[in-house]
Amino acid sequence: MGHSTNKVFWISILAAGGGLVLGALFTSTVFTYVIRAQAMKEIEKVKEQIRAGASQGAPPASVRVDYAAYESVQNRFDVVGRLQELQMSEIASEVEGKVLRVPVEEGDRVVGGETVVAEIDGTWAELALKQAQADVAARKATLVKSEGDLKLLEQLARANSAKPKEVTDMRAQVESERANLEAAVAVVEKAREQIDRLKITAPFDGVVVNQMTEEGQWVSPGGSIAEIISDGQIDAIVNVPERFINMISIDDKVAVVIDAIGQKFEGDVVSITPMGSNSSRTFPVKVRLNDVNGRLLPGMSVTARLPIGTQSDEVIVPRDALLFTAKGPVVWVAVPPEDGQGMPIAMSVPVRELFGQNGKVVVEPTNPATADLLADGTQVVVMGAEQILFPGQSLAIDNAPIAEQPKDNGSSLPEPATSEPAKTEAKIDS
Repeated sequence: MGHSTNKVFWISILAAGGGLVLGALFTSTVFTYVIRAQAMKEIEKVKEQIRAGASQGAPPASVRVDYAAYESVQNRFDVVGRLQELQMSEIASEVEGKVLRVPVEEGDRVVGGETVVAEIDGTWAELALKQAQADVAARKATLVKSEGDLKLLEQLARANSAKPKEVTDMRAQVESERANLEAAVAVVEKAREQIDRLKITAPFDGVVVNQMTEEGQWVSPGGSIAEIISDGQIDAIVNVPERFINMISIDDKVAVVIDAIGQKFEGDVVSITPMGSNSSRTFPVKVRLNDVNGRLLPGMSVTARLPIGTQSDEVIVPRDALLFTAKGPVVWVAVPPEDGQGMPIAMSVPVRELFGQNGKVVVEPTNPATADLLADGTQVVVMGAEQILFPGQSLAIDNAPIAEQPKDNGSSLPEPATSEPAKTEAKIDS
């Protein structure tokens, strides 16, 4: 009886397990069928749009086209930031005196070690130097006399004509005078150094951004003269989200777009700050740029395109091929007729914009029914899309070169309008 019960139990377990497997297979099959049925409905809907468009008899839309392509690209993530000077210095005076001249103004470029930003009156420094030199000369004379007296006392001491204490005291006096002479020489060197520092030069190449003194003003040691920032190179400070920070390394190449001038520069990652913001969960990354023309200014906003992920094949279209609608961006493609006769027709392909790549846009089709229309070599509309009224409308492709508009050099000006009526002269035959 017990053996029969166990057999029934295991048969029930196997039946239940088989039912679960069959149920899972059935569910998967049904799900696949539903997805395929939805795709077929979308395809039939597109075909109906094409047939409906062809039957409406609308005139062909005149458009210009370019080509979509599959290219191997690397995903990028855009982060914003600002430009920051590489160096900034508030130049101060090292000597005391009256400002004799300030030969630079705000906005002037300076050369490190050469350009004089201010000059201090050296009258008092030169007098101090002369006084120090005179003191050195006097101390030298005193030392020479004391050294002679010491030699004489030493000779007398050997002849027992001078006390040992007198010799010891004279030796101490000579050593003291030698030390005083060295101190006086140091004062002379200091006075000369102060004279050399009367002309204050820029510490590095840069631009004066703040002039902080005027001619005739009295400055003390440490008094501010001017503020300069470096040029030639500049840093872009961008805040990278924590999920991407480990994808960036020192010396990585990063494309940085300067928003104010719309120009792209390539720089190198020079530092990654390991301490992030607790509120935004971002980490500061410094990208160094070369600014040979001086167009990049501290404080300008930037957009850095950080390379993340691996290389992959993606669809790339010209940026002008993207048409933004209420339902999202679409790309109009020119579909050749099935029989190869007649004009191509317009079809819209909904896409999602991923990122920019060398002046073009990497996109991903979002509708499986039209995804295959956007393939390598597909003609995409880049001008005239606003003339397309509906999917299936015929397209008249015109890729003729666009003639340049003549430039108005201002040589011919329109005549000014006058409020007086024009006068007409009547010629009377006599």
